[in-house]
Amino acid sequence: MRRIGYILVLALAVLLGGLFVGEAQAVTYDPEELTFAHLLNGYRVSQGLQPLLISDALSESGDRHSSDMGKYAFFAHATQGSDWFPIGASPWDRMAASGYNFSTYKGENIAAGHTTAEAVFEDWKGSPSHAVNMLSPNFRVVGISLVYVDGSPYRYYWTTDFGGYVDPSAIAFWDLAGEDDELLLAANYAKAAGIIVGYEDGSLGPYQPLLKRHVALVCERAGLTCSLSPDDYTPALRSDVRDSIPGLTWLDERWDEPVTRGQLVRLIWRAQ
Repeated sequence: MRRIGYILVLALAVLLGGLFVGEAQAVTYDPEELTFAHLLNGYRVSQGLQPLLISDALSESGDRHSSDMGKYAFFAHATQGSDWFPIGASPWDRMAASGYNFSTYKGENIAAGHTTAEAVFEDWKGSPSHAVNMLSPNFRVVGISLVYVDGSPYRYYWTTDFGGYVDPSAIAFWDLAGEDDELLLAANYAKAAGIIVGYEDGSLGPYQPLLKRHVALVCERAGLTCSLSPDDYTPALRSDVRDSIPGLTWLDERWDEPVTRGQLVRLIWRAQ
């Protein structure tokens, strides 16, 4: 356990909720939150479980609770002071008020004092009660929140909210509904990380071909080495991507075909 000058505290709840109403707002993710998603999903896959999609609605619920815990100096699953929720609100109340208003399996982990994703992940992994949520086969989505509150007792507050239903905010692009789980997960992660933005209408266009400059720009955002030029406006073939980005794994060949947006998203995800 990493200590940074004060006591680290942890708590857990596995809770089922009813139906409420609410609407999620736009959510952004910092590198530590995305690192936690990667650690969590790697842990689940290592145990033979399905990885989780990131739900903006659940992340917003977590952001609000993390912020409240710091601002109002409490550490609990029940709200004791808030800018958004009534006093005594439960995790499922907060989830519903933030847009996750589904009758399904729900759970929550909270922690305070951890500065990094690795630190909170290792503590939760080593705690049987916390690992129950991280390894539950009933969950399909997760919301991840790390909020820093200056002057608060623990400064760093983590909330992860889990749900058993894949809500619309967890499908990064509307035209991916009905696609396979790997593409959903890859696009979800790529959008949360700011690697892929998509079209103005909210679609990804998974079957649209890419230019070499597009591949180069996406690789730059993903932190991958790529020999293609962002000034090259010629079509990118699958062979071009294969030769320009070392270490990528393809499932098949057809090297003379243009690479598509969906294919590139998959490759970026596999390279993480």
